[in-house]
Amino acid sequence: MIPQTCVQTSVFGFMSGFCLLLSGNTLNFWLAQAGVDLVTLGLFTLVALPYSLKYFIAVAMDKINLPIRFWLFMAQAVIVLCLIGFSQLSAEQDYPIIAVLAGILSLAAVGQDIYLDKLRIDKTYSSNKGYAAGGYIAGYRLGMLVSGAGLIFLSSLWQWPDIFYVTSGTFILLSLSVHLFINDITSLTTLARRPFNFKQDIIEPIINIAHGKHLLYILALIILYRLADNLLAVLANPFLLHLGFNAAEIATASKFFGTTMAILGGIIGGTILQKYSIRQALYWFGLIHLLTHVLFVVQAKVGYNLGLLYVVNGAESLTGSMAMVAYIAYITSLCDKQYGTTQYALLSSIMGLSRTLLPASAGALATQLSWETCFIVITLVGIPGVMLSSKLCMKNLS
Repeated sequence: MIPQTCVQTSVFGFMSGFCLLLSGNTLNFWLAQAGVDLVTLGLFTLVALPYSLKYFIAVAMDKINLPIRFWLFMAQAVIVLCLIGFSQLSAEQDYPIIAVLAGILSLAAVGQDIYLDKLRIDKTYSSNKGYAAGGYIAGYRLGMLVSGAGLIFLSSLWQWPDIFYVTSGTFILLSLSVHLFINDITSLTTLARRPFNFKQDIIEPIINIAHGKHLLYILALIILYRLADNLLAVLANPFLLHLGFNAAEIATASKFFGTTMAILGGIIGGTILQKYSIRQALYWFGLIHLLTHVLFVVQAKVGYNLGLLYVVNGAESLTGSMAMVAYIAYITSLCDKQYGTTQYALLSSIMGLSRTLLPASAGALATQLSWETCFIVITLVGIPGVMLSSKLCMKNLS
């Protein structure tokens, strides 16, 4: 039987993954398909900057005496309005306005995530960390499948304005179901709050991460471990469109199949984590995943080949999800339950630096190098993160 915590965290993961791609990969594909240049596509990663400010947003929200349900409702309402706004715009002509709306959507998505993270940490702190992390990643990937592959595939059949209308309606239904589901697991009453205190609200949660040990090392690991993946995410859609793949092929091979393999990877990773340590999984999963980046070099050499695309995305997604399970489990293990919300938000903010500020240069890099050389450079960028998670380094943190 599937553990209840796995089901619960799957729902939270689904909503997070669904919203992430609306201002990420799906937006990237919409703009790339419209012919927006690579440098601009790279800069569009900055619309996700609110994810890097998640910690400070969490502290601010926690000091406003409003129920959790209200915050979730407001965040989800803003997301719906942004989606409707997208439906009124042209990707070729209105991308500055699209950038503003995408930034607002990201801010609302962060507001939603803050309290879903709180519910997840409170519910799964004491047990089933492997199943909880595996369930979260499986749900996260499924949400990405719907808002990523699903919407990209629909773009081969429908116009983007129609797609955004359907997405906004779907999101409303999903939000309602999440509220109903949450009612079964926790009481959404107003949390006890006290006046803001800089030491208690900012300093103590930071210095108490992992009981205050090796903080700089931990922050470096969090930034570098997923950096290569985040660089790839910016360039994948324009790369595949450049090779001649159409929307349906990208959605099927790169998104549907890739996400299916990612869900499988989440299940495998979560199962292995029940038997082995998080530190072992973090290193070995990360190393195996790094090696799969070389397959993008092969794809660039071969060119248009649908069968190879399935192999590349299947391997990358399977191993990437396994690495992500270990990554999320490691970050969760660093949090003290007393500071669970703010600590996880802080660590998520650090993760956001790896997903927003640093990948903003990926487009400029691709304009200066061949695709083969670009993917080799990205693979090399991933080495420091894996080295930091190596057995020797992690042993120093014991």
